[in-house]
Amino acid sequence: MSPYRSEGPFRPTGPPGPDWTPRPGASMRPGSNPGWFVPQGPPGPARPSGPRVPQPYAPGQEIRRRDFHAPTVNRPDGRPGFNPAPVSEPPVPESMDDLWRTFIAADLSSEAKAALTGTAWKVPDFLRPNVRWSRAEMMHLTLRFLGDTDQDRIDVITECMSEAASRSGKFTLRLDDTGAFPDLRQPKVLWVGIKGEIDRLHMLQARLEGSLKRIGVAGEDRRYNPHLTVGRLQREVPPFAAGQIGQAFAHVRLPEPRPDIQVDSLVLYRSRLMVDGPLYEELARAPLG
Repeated sequence: MSPYRSEGPFRPTGPPGPDWTPRPGASMRPGSNPGWFVPQGPPGPARPSGPRVPQPYAPGQEIRRRDFHAPTVNRPDGRPGFNPAPVSEPPVPESMDDLWRTFIAADLSSEAKAALTGTAWKVPDFLRPNVRWSRAEMMHLTLRFLGDTDQDRIDVITECMSEAASRSGKFTLRLDDTGAFPDLRQPKVLWVGIKGEIDRLHMLQARLEGSLKRIGVAGEDRRYNPHLTVGRLQREVPPFAAGQIGQAFAHVRLPEPRPDIQVDSLVLYRSRLMVDGPLYEELARAPLG
């Protein structure tokens, strides 16, 4: 018997084989659509869950980025192709692991984190699994994403961060309403906005951007848009479900009074990809004022 389970409707080109039976009530007249077919017999092996990572990797172990790298090759017609090199034979040198994914952010208060994580439980139960919700310890207010950074430049980046922080005083922000990127009709990223002393936040970010530019860090292509990410939609979510999630998230109301965010320092973080999810490691901290 067939070891596979049917995962969607299809139109067969001939009569069903002995291993298949039509859905109850489906018409089998010539030219009609018999509907969904259900296999007879036990289902095949389930697809393994969890992140697809090279083996062996133990829980809590960091995933080496070079294990996922494979060089490209050109097809006979000159178009780029992909060389499926086995992950057991890394095709790139060890130096790729010397690049750290880094960003500069401000920490959030425990009250703000509790309010942000609570937004997930205000979304209907049947929609909630379609979103990868952010954990409280992963939440922060990003001022500048740096991306791949050579370890040798960490010290000079720290100096730039300290310079910008020393020229800015402490200020207070507050949680605002919910929103999404690109919009709430077809969301990809769910976030909560901020209000309060926004002008001082933009001034701090501009000073940081100027300091980084002087050491050769390329500027951002888009305008700084401060927000607090609370979740990202799963890739396989269909458009109609995404619309329902956006509509539900638009009606989420945060507790009153809105929690404050005291911005008193900048933190340089390293993002490490672990088997059980990302981990943020603090590299340096610069107090404001």
